[in-house]
Amino acid sequence: MLIPLRIRDYWLYEPLGGGGMGSVYKAISEKDDRMYAVKVLSRKEKYNQDLVKTILREGKIGSAVGKHKNIIDIIDYGLDGDEYFLITEFIAGERLDLMVESRKQIPEKEAVEFTLQLIDAEMHIIKAGYLFRDIKPENIIINKAGELKLIDYGLCVSLHDAANHENITDELNGSPFYIPPERIVGAPEGEYSEIYSLGMILFYMLAGRTYYSLAEVNDLVTKHLTSLRVLSVGSFLKHCNPKIVAIIDRMIARKPIKRYHDFATLKQDLEQHYQLLKESGKPRRLPPVVSGGAIPRVIPRINLNNKAAVYLVFFLVVVLAVLGIWGYLHYRKYSKTRMIRSALTESTASKLGVPKDIKAPKISADSLKREIDESVKKVTEQKIAALPSFSEPETRKLICSNLGLKPETSISSMTVDQALARMKDEIKASTDRAIAGIDRDFNAEKELAAIAAGLKIELPLKEPSTSRKDVDAEFKSYVQKKIDEKYSGKELYAQATEISKKYGGYKKGDIVEIQDAVGLKVKGAFNGKAGNKVVIGDRQILATDIPASERWKFNEAECEVKVQKMSEQLMDNFKKNKEKYRAEVETSDRTEFYRKYGYMAAGDGTVKTTKELVDEMLKKLKDNFQEEIKKREKKIREEADKKFNKSEYLKKNNFREIDGKWYAADDAVKIYLKREREKFDRNRKAELETILNDARKAIEKQIYGENGYVFYDNRWQPARALIDSLVEEKIREEIR
Repeated sequence: MLIPLRIRDYWLYEPLGGGGMGSVYKAISEKDDRMYAVKVLSRKEKYNQDLVKTILREGKIGSAVGKHKNIIDIIDYGLDGDEYFLITEFIAGERLDLMVESRKQIPEKEAVEFTLQLIDAEMHIIKAGYLFRDIKPENIIINKAGELKLIDYGLCVSLHDAANHENITDELNGSPFYIPPERIVGAPEGEYSEIYSLGMILFYMLAGRTYYSLAEVNDLVTKHLTSLRVLSVGSFLKHCNPKIVAIIDRMIARKPIKRYHDFATLKQDLEQHYQLLKESGKPRRLPPVVSGGAIPRVIPRINLNNKAAVYLVFFLVVVLAVLGIWGYLHYRKYSKTRMIRSALTESTASKLGVPKDIKAPKISADSLKREIDESVKKVTEQKIAALPSFSEPETRKLICSNLGLKPETSISSMTVDQALARMKDEIKASTDRAIAGIDRDFNAEKELAAIAAGLKIELPLKEPSTSRKDVDAEFKSYVQKKIDEKYSGKELYAQATEISKKYGGYKKGDIVEIQDAVGLKVKGAFNGKAGNKVVIGDRQILATDIPASERWKFNEAECEVKVQKMSEQLMDNFKKNKEKYRAEVETSDRTEFYRKYGYMAAGDGTVKTTKELVDEMLKKLKDNFQEEIKKREKKIREEADKKFNKSEYLKKNNFREIDGKWYAADDAVKIYLKREREKFDRNRKAELETILNDARKAIEKQIYGENGYVFYDNRWQPARALIDSLVEEKIREEIR
């Protein structure tokens, strides 16, 4: 899977690890910017329905359990697109197994603190109606404040299912170092089972190791079930308080009846011990228990002056001591061997599903085999006789029904090639009839009338009374006349005069009315200039005191430049507008002007006589009419090809397609009948093998089971001899 990946409102951006079911990623939420952990199934795992059900079930159970400070919080779960996911809170901390690995051992007071937090989590889960079933260091995370979180609901089931062993797979799930003995044999589980696993966790924290070593993992089943644990855990926890040793011994007792039955009682004992640890400041070793009030014994006096007597007594004491030690060792070895044999016999018989005192078979193996063979033969013959035989008439009827044929369908008199040739002839005949029915008469008179109506001209058409050359000259004169009327020299002169007035400035004698630089009003006749002053009436005003907007009007040279520039611009615009108007008149008036003389403008702008234009339009309509006939013919042929579909035509004439090849109906039925017969024979062979195998398994189970045999190592063996052999082998291993 590529990251970052978006699931719901969460962005996955950093892998955190993986397990037996999917991978876990660190994610951030778009809603609150908090960190979360997201478990998703990999690409190949998302099609494994068992894993899909497991991750959805884990989310459902976690949501049902609800929130608790010592249990991971389930945020969301389900399917987003094609990704199955489980979103939980992100816990920044250290796993218990890694903590123990780095610190070697957890101090007694701290270990009890962790255990009490686990008890609170377990009690909350049990109150919600579930059993966690997977307490192990890998599922425990501790933050820097010493707060503990229990994670992973993968093996969690309801209390009802655990007590009745329902909806639980037969696979042995859970860490082998912490699973309770009752799970190994498929017995009911309860609160006492969780207490056993928790006891193993507490031992692990205090001892810095699991109760069983890694080398003993393969033998854990036997060790969990047998009573080989004759020593207290105190031999491993000599540095701990005897009180905690006694608590752990009771928690991990092999038989559930000897353990704590509920977490409440266990919590009470641990809290009392924890209080003592807090008061003492450190673990305290209690003094050994000594019996009081011993009664002194009178030892007979021996005369040590007699050397012979002394040697004799010493010799007798040594002999008695040797005999006592030899007897004690022999008794202990014998007692241990007998105890191991009894426990292993009971556990082995339990695993094999037989009583521990089962007897050896009384009938020989050959006799049992003959009895089984005879019974198998008899049962299989009865079942085979009851099997239905192949019915050709019924099969033929079913084949005809599937092929859309009637059972009495007659044999086709044509071959496939002949049928296809006949189909081709029918297509041609049908096409020819349709094409022959096309109306091919072009009604020129009707079309001519329609054209005349559209052009608003009268029929019959008349030849122009004036030549085209004369009409062109007349139109040219007409256009020029309209231009001269609108753009005459008089009009140009008037506009030029207006420019001269506007930009020519003041002339002597012109009445001027302005304001000077200080805002005083000046009015009078312009009487020229005196040096750098302007004379208005009887006043002389500095040119610089006249506002800039009026000053240029007293400058003759500047006025001449302005008039010259505006006049040139006037002439340029006058010419452009004149030419533009010419084009407009030629375009807008051409059609009506030429129409008066018997001419019309074509679509491309050329001018032709009305007759020429109408003839062109009529020819184009006729060409279109002919082209439409060709299109109709093409369409008829295409529709004929669709109408005479090869597959439909052959089916209609009793032909059927098999594996891309066409056959006559009767031949097709024979082919399918042969295939059905072969299929029936294959299925019957497999069916007979199944009947034989099932009968043999059932009869072997019955007869061998009744005669003291068990199925072990893929074969039936005498149970008594097998149990003894397995027990002796285990005893030899234990003694070594």
